[in-house]
Amino acid sequence: MSQNEVAFGELLRLKQRLEEKYESLTKQCEEVEKQLVSVATTLDLLGYRGENKPPEALIFPPEQVKGLTHHQALERIAKANHGHFKMTDAIRVLVAAGLISNPKNAYSILFNTIKRVGKFKRLGPGVYGFSGAILAEAAIK
Repeated sequence: MSQNEVAFGELLRLKQRLEEKYESLTKQCEEVEKQLVSVATTLDLLGYRGENKPPEALIFPPEQVKGLTHHQALERIAKANHGHFKMTDAIRVLVAAGLISNPKNAYSILFNTIKRVGKFKRLGPGVYGFSGAILAEAAIK
């Protein structure tokens, strides 16, 4: 046997062990995820109303939109999200950043901003994105 064959054999065994380890860890992660969903559902059914979503679960970090106008914040969120955003996600980010103080009025505020500025178009229910020329310009930047 040559040294290459020995090295290949060792590497193949290592690969096999790593694949087995990966599969077992994936199964464990799936089980933990199911348990988390179960616990969250139970808490919801029991009426627990804790914090909405932790900041890391938001689509965009709120710190990056502080001090911006509404339409500037929407532009940054859309650029970070491949040129589009869901209105509910944008509302959560802007409320977390303190740009909108009353979440009840947030949809109306952002809808009027979108219509006034004209840089966005409606892509679907609650989903907005850059209009054609703006989208090409955003891709260049």
